[in-house]
Amino acid sequence: MRSDCTNAGFDIVAVSADSREKALADLTEFGWSLDLCYGLTKDQMATLSVYVTEPLSPEEADGRFAEPGTFVLRGLDSQVIVSLSDCQAVRAELAELLAGMIFNKNNDRPQRRTI
Repeated sequence: MRSDCTNAGFDIVAVSADSREKALADLTEFGWSLDLCYGLTKDQMATLSVYVTEPLSPEEADGRFAEPGTFVLRGLDSQVIVSLSDCQAVRAELAELLAGMIFNKNNDRPQRRTI
């Protein structure tokens, strides 16, 4: 996925409220090849407006965590896509998302949510 994004002119970063150990374990388990940030604070999760969940057990997570969110930025000050989920089972399909991003870029599509 990383090389596909890079070839299309996009950077991709995963951000997590998980501890370093948990985030790196997920990176390995899922075979992700992308930059990974971890340790989001409660205030940072609130700034992103992601849903925050209390873990069901210590095995699930070692503290509150953010449910999946996808943010696509154009430059540093313009959100082009925002997708928030309140459940781990509903995540953006990254290949489909990338295809849409390439279409928008190639066709100079504007940011939506204009009303």
